Amino acid sequence: MRQGRTGATGPSPTANTALIANTAGGMSTVLAAGVNVSFNEGILPAGINIDGSNEVLTVADGGVYRISYNVNTTVAETLGVQVPVNNIPVAASQLLPGLPTSSYRNDFIVELDDNSTISLALYSLDGVVTLITGAGANMTVMQLS
Repeated sequence: MRQGRTGATGPSPTANTALIANTAGGMSTVLAAGVNVSFNEGILPAGINIDGSNEVLTVADGGVYRISYNVNTTVAETLGVQVPVNNIPVAASQLLPGLPTSSYRNDFIVELDDNSTISLALYSLDGVVTLITGAGANMTVMQLS
């Protein structure tokens, strides 16, 4: 079998990927209307920035993105978790409050406009939630096209 010439190297589909995490754990007061998770660590490529509160990402370049998140609490809670884009919750991102659990995970694909803002929000519980230390919460934002 003959092999043809090697073609040009194409773009890396994951070159524009951000990963942010809350590894410190800690308590957050969650209101029914919601509260953003604060992140203390991250890997941010050019074009994706986090605000001074370490809660809101801004994505400079619009396109199709895969967003995934994990939230882990020290005790089972009846929480809702969602990703608002430009302060509007994305329906595909929502994990609605149901049976108490301590682990929440989701991933979805969404089209973003230039300079869209993204956050990870906990809602539907008027009380205090404690994220575990080490892997309390994380969110990955990966540009697909």
